[in-house]
Amino acid sequence: MCDIEKLAEAINKLSHGIPINSDYWSTHEIAKLLKRSVNVVRDSIVHLPDFPPAHRIPSRKGGDGHPLWKAKEVLAWLEKYRDRT
Repeated sequence: MCDIEKLAEAINKLSHGIPINSDYWSTHEIAKLLKRSVNVVRDSIVHLPDFPPAHRIPSRKGGDGHPLWKAKEVLAWLEKYRDRT
């Protein structure tokens, strides 16, 4: 299986059948994709200056919900760091 096929398979599992253009991921899904711990994703990766901005769904009590990231934006961000050698 080539790298593209492996990536497509991993994305399918993370997206639970939701089209990638419509899916939003939590730090848990991003951690699975990047093969990093949730702590590393939450404390470091999502704070990188070029990482896509989070979306927050407001709660009924007026607070902000947990951050979610548009899946296609996370994948585009990751693709920028592809080793070109």
